[in-house]
Amino acid sequence: MKAENARQVQGLIELEKFNPETLCSGESWMAPSASEVSVVRALIPLTDIQLANRLDVDERT
Repeated sequence: MKAENARQVQGLIELEKFNPETLCSGESWMAPSASEVSVVRALIPLTDIQLANRLDVDERT
């Protein structure tokens, strides 16, 4: 990240207009396991309805 961008992000964090946890998860971040990656990859080709059914939620209309 460029220094200017880092300053902008830091300013937004200080103003509480940006959640830094959405940008990077810091020290608590762990690489996903192979099985977790497989689960996510299996969800990618699903249609909205298929994904909603798999996750037991209503699809967006």
